[in-house]
Amino acid sequence: KISRKGIYPSIRCGATMITYKNKGILFGGVYDEELSGHALSSTFYADMYAFDMERRRWHQLGMKNMQAIMEQNAKKKALKLALKMEKMKLNNNNYNNEDDDEEDDNED
Repeated sequence: KISRKGIYPSIRCGATMITYKNKGILFGGVYDEELSGHALSSTFYADMYAFDMERRRWHQLGMKNMQAIMEQNAKKKALKLALKMEKMKLNNNNYNNEDDDEEDDNED
């Protein structure tokens, strides 16, 4: 039986665990609670814990907020798209100006 010293994960199943440098690293999982009528209420976890095998102690590992990362990536993509559209607009204006210059030359 593994001790419950430190900050340990809640009861769950379906978690992934690997070993790294004498630590067990646990990620995610799900806890299913059976409700009336055979219905299930599921809690999905996206947290990470480490179990130090020498000290036999749990530690919760910090992870960057995935929503914040996704929002930051979306902002970067939106900025790149806006810059690309602005560049296309400038190129289009330059193309139109060249057409205007050719028309002016033809009028002479």
